Amino acid sequence: MPSEELLLLTKILEVLRDIGEKLGVPVRVEVPSLPAPPPPPAVPSDIAEAVRDVLERLRATLDLYMPHDEYFTDEPSVKKGEPYELEVEEKLGRAATRGYIINDGADEVFVVLNRRTTRKIRLRPSEQLDITDLKLSVRYVRITTESTSPVRIRLLLV
Repeated sequence: MPSEELLLLTKILEVLRDIGEKLGVPVRVEVPSLPAPPPPPAVPSDIAEAVRDVLERLRATLDLYMPHDEYFTDEPSVKKGEPYELEVEEKLGRAATRGYIINDGADEVFVVLNRRTTRKIRLRPSEQLDITDLKLSVRYVRITTESTSPVRIRLLLV
């Protein structure tokens, strides 16, 4: 019995009790209660973990295509022994899915995107790395160089 019907039945029984009191006839009113629904079945831990994994991948995929208003821009300089490191999620509150890194210096730089990645992307002078084309979520950026003189970098992360 849906809750609307139960409420209506409760009101009818209350009115009958009031009528019985006015007539001097005791009316015993008991509002029926619905049985508690059975508890949902327990999901095995391996299935729950698989569902969490799929949902995380789905969120990351949707994040690639959702528009974002927040962005982070910076124009650091790097030189040998003084890398530029950025925790993107701390700055944006999420991973970046679009943007670019431009080498404005006279020497090449090496870019590592995300901590688990060991691949270094080389940017020669005046080259640009378009993050959008990579189709990945960037959570961390590390830029290094072998140059002893400062190499200027421009980056925009969205």
